[in-house]
Amino acid sequence: MKNLTTLCAIALLALLHGAPVLAAAPTAPPADKPIVVVARAVAAPAHSELLLPGTIEAWQETPIHARTDGYVKRWHADLGDDVQAGDLLVEIDAPEIDQALAAARAARAQAMANLGLARTTYERWKTLVERKTVAAQELDERRAGFEARKADLLAADAEVARLNELHGFKRVVAPFAGTVTRRLVENGALIDAGSSAGGELYRVAETKRLRIRVGVPQANLRAIKRGLPATVLIAEYPGQRFEGTVVRSAGAIDPATRTLLTEVELPNPDGALLPGLYAQVRFDMPFAGETVLVPTNAIKLDAAGAHVATVDADQTVQLRKVELGRNLGTQVEVLHGLAPDTPVILNPTDLLQDGLPVIAKEPLAPKV
Repeated sequence: MKNLTTLCAIALLALLHGAPVLAAAPTAPPADKPIVVVARAVAAPAHSELLLPGTIEAWQETPIHARTDGYVKRWHADLGDDVQAGDLLVEIDAPEIDQALAAARAARAQAMANLGLARTTYERWKTLVERKTVAAQELDERRAGFEARKADLLAADAEVARLNELHGFKRVVAPFAGTVTRRLVENGALIDAGSSAGGELYRVAETKRLRIRVGVPQANLRAIKRGLPATVLIAEYPGQRFEGTVVRSAGAIDPATRTLLTEVELPNPDGALLPGLYAQVRFDMPFAGETVLVPTNAIKLDAAGAHVATVDADQTVQLRKVELGRNLGTQVEVLHGLAPDTPVILNPTDLLQDGLPVIAKEPLAPKV
């Protein structure tokens, strides 16, 4: 209170002596134009990179099983050996098959003898009927016996062929050229071909060429075509690039992951790469036509679709409907509706309307 009285006295004295009194600075009127931060739309480069994870797989890998019972007489290929198609892997000793085959061959010989006798008998009775020495009924019976013996021979031939096939299965061979990745057999081991549990003798994989399956996001599926180059990067081989090619795709989007299963073929003539390695696959993705890129936070989505808010030369807002392409993370591809170097407003709000005057400022460049 004392201070207030003192100030009033000083002001009164100043008025009496004609001294000017300093007035308080007026507050600035509120700005009538909102300040917006803008960024420039840039022309998309001819290509962009897409990096996806994947696991290297053998071109084909199959477990080898036996088709006949017996005991392992000798195995011939060990873990890591390279084999060619038809190379002997395992010999199986199957005496039961040998004896059954011998019995089938004897039965076939017996069937042939019976057929010869039936043929001779039929020919003789045919002559007697022509001479009208015996009744035709007797000839029909001989003909039926002859046909039955022919059927017996066919059955014996089929049994011999079946046992010959089983006899051939005593030699287990490689189905294709590759590398032995597993050996699960020892000399003298019992082979039960009819067992549902186990029974795998070998596993052979073709590794001179490999395959990698990757899930391409839905936004990038337009660029995936047969023959598209792909670069494979492996952490265990720093600085090296392995070149592959897209050979096929699933032709349908997985609804669970929204990705397109795509297969890349990778040559491996020296066998340096091993199946099971984790890898990253890099695609060189072409952009579609003359497109532009804008920051992701410049896109405004509503019931009418995708829009961007631009700033004209007279510093007014113009809302433009755009057609979006791929989402590249920090940037979005705009296919139609926007030209390069157009300033677009970042983080547009619902308050921005066509024709609204604004003050546009570009973000400050980061300090180096």
